[in-house]
Amino acid sequence: MRTQSSKIGRVCITGANSPLGQQLVRALVQSPEPSLRPDAIGVVGSNGVPLDKEVAARTELLETKMDSLESVDLAVSKYRPQTLFSINDDELRFGDRDIFAENKLIVDLLKKGWGGSKFPVKARFILVTLLGCGDSEHAIPMQAMDSLRPLLLELSRVEQYVRDSGIPYTIVRPGALEDGDSEGRAIVSESQFGYGTIHRGTMARLLLDIAVSERTVNKTLIALDMNRLLVAAPYVRPFEVWESPPFEVFNL
Repeated sequence: MRTQSSKIGRVCITGANSPLGQQLVRALVQSPEPSLRPDAIGVVGSNGVPLDKEVAARTELLETKMDSLESVDLAVSKYRPQTLFSINDDELRFGDRDIFAENKLIVDLLKKGWGGSKFPVKARFILVTLLGCGDSEHAIPMQAMDSLRPLLLELSRVEQYVRDSGIPYTIVRPGALEDGDSEGRAIVSESQFGYGTIHRGTMARLLLDIAVSERTVNKTLIALDMNRLLVAAPYVRPFEVWESPPFEVFNL
């Protein structure tokens, strides 16, 4: 029996069938902290999310095609989530889907209100992009920039659209994502400088803390694992123990 009400409320996720999206769904339903467990989970624009039986049994899947504002509105307006996650994992290859158009649909829906109502929507939009977007382009190695450039440019467009929308948002730029999980020291920073890797399981749990923190509203943050920091230039190498990270940690 739940002893503490959920701080995250009803949740919708786009990109839930990506590796990070799947980890986020697991983190939501398996969180040991009752206040971080959602009242329900909806999946927007999914063609089927492969979840193990235990997780699937505790997940309410809300599926709708991301083909028009009306179709998304019809599904999401009945659901009325308090928290929306847009997961844009670097496993997604540019051209697999129209990233800008899908995110624009969700943002436009939040701007106009559920079902076209004139009442303001009380919801948080958590946009997960990648380190290297926007003003953080110099944080990653040139080799990575060359291969990710089309995706980073598209995600930078999404970031700017979200900032200009006027809705409450948090933009999170994780470092290079790795499969698996760890008991890492996940941190966030408002700095554009800092590079490293972070496991998807670690990142997913960090997103829960970000989503319930009032201090992250209308912030753009990078997300890294302090145990996996790297120096990006002139070549990629691990941080030495005596080196100070080139950023200040943001207190959630």
